[in-house]
Amino acid sequence: MSEYDVVLVHGGWHGPWCWEAVEADLRTAGLRPRTVELPMRSLAEDAEVLRSDLGAKHPDRRVVVVGHSYAGAVVSSAGHQADRLVYVAAIALRKGQTITDSVGAGFGLVPGIAVDQASEETRLTAECMPYFYNLCDDATRDRVLGRLRPFGAACIFEAMAEPAAWESVPSTYVICTEDRVLPLDYQRARADEMQAQVEIVADHSPFASAEPALVDAIVHAAAQV
Repeated sequence: MSEYDVVLVHGGWHGPWCWEAVEADLRTAGLRPRTVELPMRSLAEDAEVLRSDLGAKHPDRRVVVVGHSYAGAVVSSAGHQADRLVYVAAIALRKGQTITDSVGAGFGLVPGIAVDQASEETRLTAECMPYFYNLCDDATRDRVLGRLRPFGAACIFEAMAEPAAWESVPSTYVICTEDRVLPLDYQRARADEMQAQVEIVADHSPFASAEPALVDAIVHAAAQV
């Protein structure tokens, strides 16, 4: 499967580091993973980062784009050049929608999120960890907390200008059954609109709580290209 590139796109507050174990196991499986780093200041800017990466696609290689959580909005906006999309407990926007339109006004209201009114940035605190990492141990939560980054509130309220990539590109939705951040009903509704779906026993951060199952889902999606 070495002809497959897998582009891993992190969600809000995170960075490429969250995919480290997934990257290693995808390489072992014979795929060629890489990550992008989102500025997380606006949806349009983040979409351009992904669009630029995909614009360098080799004509003889097939590309699978994997988006986690907020990155589902980025993939929806900029994933049109991919051969397959994989949404991992992710937001799937339609043209003209904001994230709050898609998920509901309560999305992201997890206890403990700190808001800097001056910069309009948000941060996750230790109080958030039992929601984002509820199946993980304290050591994992502490390690993650030290690596998290600010996330611009504007990303939540910005409408997507482009037609949704998942409406034209074959897509797989990975449902995380123990998620305490993105409602399970939302995940299943979006999954029902895509070509394929898989459920894994994972919290909102499956790269930490269910990494082998997540890798299997990505490998299976790549094999369907």
